[in-house]
Amino acid sequence: MINATKWDDRIAIGGVPCNEDLRQLGQIGYKTVVDLREDREIFGAYVAKRATAVEMAYIHVPIRRSAVSTNDLVLFYETVFEKAKAPMYIFSRLGKKPLALLLLFNAVAKATDAERVFVEASYFGLDIANDICIRSLVIDLLEVGDQGVILPLVQKYRPDLLEGRIPKQKNKP
Repeated sequence: MINATKWDDRIAIGGVPCNEDLRQLGQIGYKTVVDLREDREIFGAYVAKRATAVEMAYIHVPIRRSAVSTNDLVLFYETVFEKAKAPMYIFSRLGKKPLALLLLFNAVAKATDAERVFVEASYFGLDIANDICIRSLVIDLLEVGDQGVILPLVQKYRPDLLEGRIPKQKNKP
């Protein structure tokens, strides 16, 4: 596939899949397509129709890049780790949203900082550090925000990621 990067054995991520991408995903056994595009970015439900045609489930979890809410995060992680059947392909218009959300999950689990998330994103060939909306989300959550919404989800879905975790200490004024 031209458009995809493998995250792990369960998940591939990337941009909007074309007809050939969906055909290939179906042929190699992918079961679910998770679409993170906002409603206004979807034209004609093409991906949903094509995914269904190749016998893959289609799940739409619209996440606004400019205003990711706590509910969005919970819905995303519940979909990926509980509702969707693996292997799955998770995508947004350019592939940055699924990468950022998965890296955030791992960063909270390992108590790492925003800079580490940006470095790891570059390993996947995406520059999320210069994407103002995604950069703000990462920094707000990891550096100044409340990670309390993600940590219980890590404990529920991926407790193995918490092994050896040393919680970050907040700077006291």
